[in-house]
Amino acid sequence: MEACKKRILIVDDDTMVLNMLRGVLGKDYDVTTVNSGELAMSFLARKSTDIIFLDYSMPGENGPEVMDRIRSNPRTRNIPIVFLTGVSDSESVVNITAKNPDGYLMKPVERSRLIATVENLVK
Repeated sequence: MEACKKRILIVDDDTMVLNMLRGVLGKDYDVTTVNSGELAMSFLARKSTDIIFLDYSMPGENGPEVMDRIRSNPRTRNIPIVFLTGVSDSESVVNITAKNPDGYLMKPVERSRLIATVENLVK
C-alpha cells in the first residue's frame, strides 16, 4: 500500500505558476492549487494540508492578509507557510518577514530549492 502523500496547498493568482508548481511537486505530493485567499480559506475549512505556498500579490486579499487569517485559526495556525512571490521591494519584504513565515522564496524559484523547502518543512 502506498504511503499517504503529504498535502501541499498553493495559493497564487497566476495559472502558469500554479501549473508549473503542480508539475514539479505533483509526482511526490498531493498538490491542491487555488487562485485566491478566499478559496484557500474555503479549502482549509474542509481539508488539512501539510504546507502552504502563498503569493504576496493577489486580487482581493493579499498574501499577508491570508496568512493572518490562517494564523488566527487554532486549527490551521501551525501549518508551515512559505511565501513564493515576485515581490522584492524592501517595504513588502519587511512586511512579510515581520509575520515570521516559515520561508520566503523568490519567483522564479529553482526546482531544487522548492523541493528542499518542502522536504525541510514537511516531515
